[in-house]
Amino acid sequence: MSKISLGFAAAALFVFSLTAFFSDSAKSQSVLEACVNETASHCSTVLPGNGRLYACIYAHEEKLSEACDEAVADVADQLDIFFEIVRYAKQECRADIQKFCSGIEMGEGRIYSCLKSNSKDLTNDCSEVIGRINLSDE
Repeated sequence: MSKISLGFAAAALFVFSLTAFFSDSAKSQSVLEACVNETASHCSTVLPGNGRLYACIYAHEEKLSEACDEAVADVADQLDIFFEIVRYAKQECRADIQKFCSGIEMGEGRIYSCLKSNSKDLTNDCSEVIGRINLSDE
């Protein structure tokens, strides 16, 4: 498996995990509640879903109220931590992704599921990382 494919594998793991991250209604609601005026005034024509409201809020970042800006900053901090976890998982699971998941199509959490289904055979480092990833839909 090439370095590029490993990058895509990690990205697939990240996208699946990010979906779970944003599906946590408490995180989503805190931003949407804090940014209710911004969504009404700048994003009223945006169809909710797939992160479109978040993208619209981000596109109007210079017009955000202090409360909205703080809520967005809190989520951004959480995402920074999440990105670090994914980078670490990619590093620790590189060999296991090559060994067990090289034929798996990327996307929709298939690499993560592959690693989970092979959890008994993973290297200790990868097993530890995968065991720590807690996705809400499991």
